[in-house]
Amino acid sequence: MPKRVEVFASRFENRSRRGLLFARHQQYTNRRAMRLRRAGMSGFPRPFDEEFLDRNLYSRPAILIDEILGIDAKAHEIVCRMQTDKPGIPLIEEQRDPFGTHPKHLNGGILVHLSGVMGIAHSWYVEGLRVADGWVGYGTTIHHLDFRGPIEIGPPMELMVRATRRRIRSKVRIVRYDLVYTQKDRVVYRGDQSAIWRKMPIVKQPGESE
Repeated sequence: MPKRVEVFASRFENRSRRGLLFARHQQYTNRRAMRLRRAGMSGFPRPFDEEFLDRNLYSRPAILIDEILGIDAKAHEIVCRMQTDKPGIPLIEEQRDPFGTHPKHLNGGILVHLSGVMGIAHSWYVEGLRVADGWVGYGTTIHHLDFRGPIEIGPPMELMVRATRRRIRSKVRIVRYDLVYTQKDRVVYRGDQSAIWRKMPIVKQPGESE
């Protein structure tokens, strides 16, 4: 076999193996989300705390998710629900369907933004990080992303995020997340993404001018 063909075959085999492992992990993560959601934990579902809505890194209109379905602190997981038919979701009204072939849906940009929102919810409810204490976070790497939409407008979407790796120091945390979104028990988004959280010095209080 020519050398180039061997290299191509090897790369294809490695990609196939990675794809198989990813699919198996996706099935596992989806089952975990279902179990967590259906566990009937006391106090769930529940709305987000007012403090969270008022003092996290985004204002209320940008949060988009509506309630918490479950929290498993030991597994570093949180599951939330988003109503997809509420008004004010960005870019939906701007979508066009002149020939009846492109129905309105949640687009990829919103889904990636939601991964950041879920990271914020995870940092607050699972990691215990507070913006008022100086903690801020930024996405760093999208290791793998799998869109399995389109995501319909109407049925609610359930979003799960789980920390798979955590490097913790006094003022820095690097976290790798596994994200799964489902709609009507079907996986519509899978993400393997990382973020860094830093504790910064407080330079002003809310309401103060720059």
